[in-house]
Amino acid sequence: MIDKEKIKLMSKLAIYEKNYGSIDEKMNGYYKSDYVYFQNWWARISAVIAGFFIVGLFFLQKIFIEKIDIFDLNYKEYGIRIAAFILILMAVYSFISSYVNGKKYDESQERIKQYMEMLKQLDEHKSLKQEEVYKENYESDLSNPGDDNSFL
Repeated sequence: MIDKEKIKLMSKLAIYEKNYGSIDEKMNGYYKSDYVYFQNWWARISAVIAGFFIVGLFFLQKIFIEKIDIFDLNYKEYGIRIAAFILILMAVYSFISSYVNGKKYDESQERIKQYMEMLKQLDEHKSLKQEEVYKENYESDLSNPGDDNSFL
């Protein structure tokens, strides 16, 4: 006979494996600090690329729209401002990335914990069913009150 509880558990497990299984498995391969550190590197690299893109757009605007001569720019002043801008951008993105990726890792660990609990429930459910089947099939009442088996 089909057991509805078992089907529900197996459905929930299949949905988890389809939606989050591979992602959580990859995250679970790292310690939290290692995962956040690794993800922060990508955030910093992205912030630097975006910062240089913004700086490039700023210089294009200065040169083509404001018609400022390239040789008249104060490169030392702009260099200090650009470096400060990129460092601040990296710091902000590092803090945001640390928070977001730490939260993502914690959510992943919680989902894995719930998945393991559902697996344990399914295993307990299977063992209970197996015990019931075993009792029904192999532990039948063989005693006969009318038979005293006295040979001697």
